[in-house]
Amino acid sequence: MVFIVATMFHNGIIIYGPALAFQAVTGFPLWAAIITTGLVCTLYTTVGGLEGVIWTDVFQGFIMLAGMLAFLIKGSADVGGFSNAWKAAERGGRIDFVHFETDPRIRNTFWSIVIGGIIRWTGMYGVSQSQVQRYLSCRSERQAKLSVYLNVVGLFLLFTMAVLSGVIMYAYYETCDPLTSQCVQRSDQIYPFMMLDLFKDVPGASGLILSAVYAGSLSSLSSGVNAMATVTMQDVIKPIFKDRFTKRGYSWISKGLVAVFGLVCIGMTFVLATTSELLQAAFSLMGMLMGSLTGFFILAIQFPFSNCIGAVSGLAAGLVSTIWFYLGSKSIQKSNDFIRRLPLRIDGCSNQCQISQLDFATANSTMNLNSTLFLVGDTTQSAFRTTAPYEMSSNTTAAMPMGNYDDDTPFYSLSYHYISAIGLGVTIAVGIVVSLLTCGWDNRRNVDPRLLRPPFDHWLIRCCLPEKVRWVLRFGIEWEDNVKTSTHARDGTVSEGKWAGNESEVIQNAGFRPIARATEVEEE
Repeated sequence: MVFIVATMFHNGIIIYGPALAFQAVTGFPLWAAIITTGLVCTLYTTVGGLEGVIWTDVFQGFIMLAGMLAFLIKGSADVGGFSNAWKAAERGGRIDFVHFETDPRIRNTFWSIVIGGIIRWTGMYGVSQSQVQRYLSCRSERQAKLSVYLNVVGLFLLFTMAVLSGVIMYAYYETCDPLTSQCVQRSDQIYPFMMLDLFKDVPGASGLILSAVYAGSLSSLSSGVNAMATVTMQDVIKPIFKDRFTKRGYSWISKGLVAVFGLVCIGMTFVLATTSELLQAAFSLMGMLMGSLTGFFILAIQFPFSNCIGAVSGLAAGLVSTIWFYLGSKSIQKSNDFIRRLPLRIDGCSNQCQISQLDFATANSTMNLNSTLFLVGDTTQSAFRTTAPYEMSSNTTAAMPMGNYDDDTPFYSLSYHYISAIGLGVTIAVGIVVSLLTCGWDNRRNVDPRLLRPPFDHWLIRCCLPEKVRWVLRFGIEWEDNVKTSTHARDGTVSEGKWAGNESEVIQNAGFRPIARATEVEEE
């Protein structure tokens, strides 16, 4: 259930991004673009299943790379080369890699991004069904690991291109920020706004960039919808109805679930369309749920004494704590000392901003596209639309809001990157305590050792820790690396880490007996 809710929120944000770009390029109403985007993805996911999802992901990956390359090449040419773009970003203070402050209230530092990022990505790639279903579709464990390594290379390339695109966007609008000058109403609209301006004289180029935006979003959306249907089928439908339906009947039920979850995600998009920053909203929502879910799985693979009561209690406590933190952080106002929003310039803007067939509507509008948007008034207007008084910096035209700040508020003033760490820590701590209070320690030897994967026995750490220390960290429970049989193995035989079809033999419910410590066997 936690995974399904997290994926619904995530997919809602995913649909909104390309729909916004589609509106900008075609003049299509935003509400219609959202519905169309969701229906198209739901349709091919329902018909094609996991195989269709994987193959479309492959083609969408190439389209995404082509679109981003086109944007980088044309944008670099228009700003006089990438070296000029880099210099412009340096002048604006955007090239700054050294932020090792330990104050957890600062939004973006090395520590907040690394800690929050590790937990988020571990949840997405380690416990999310959206990724696990891809691993299980591989022919062997070796191929699954290779796919992850290749994915890391691809992600590094895409993230690098995205960052470079941001550098070019800043250089392109160095003296006339579209958000500050009110050419757009949201920061998420700057990319399609620049796309139209950049390729206005190149036929078909805007469509290529739009395809790249869609490719990146639809690949995640389709896998998420398919994963939710799979989880519901395996964990809810089949346990309840068991053999009541034929294989064909279950196939139709699965397709129906895909359609239902696709429609739910479309509805979720309209709910999330009011968020001010998509990236922060996505990170917060995923961290809020994935942190607790990751802690839930860590309890299972690392702590053999954890039981059902403790795990469920820890998961519930983790979710409550992250939701509490998220709502509380939205109720306070933080100063720019911790948000560190950099100043923007509009001294190079003209008095009128006009792009034909484009209407960037506000989040509270009716999302209609009927007219051309104009900038009216003085070009020194601030990007911060608030009734609070302003203080003007001496070297910029961007205004910073003044007011009463809550920087010293405990807990709520933490960076949103730490929301996943809060969920992880609370889930594990509560899970351990409740498990110990409910006789979990006495039953720790009754756990199938194939389900345990202590990180301390990984080859990167094994060389630095003596066996006696690692035995203590395993709580006296032995486990078999890669499920290889040994003289201390459980009764029965298992595979040596190889998978059969789409199901791992590691999780088969074969008979076993608790493995005794090696020294105990020798004494016998």
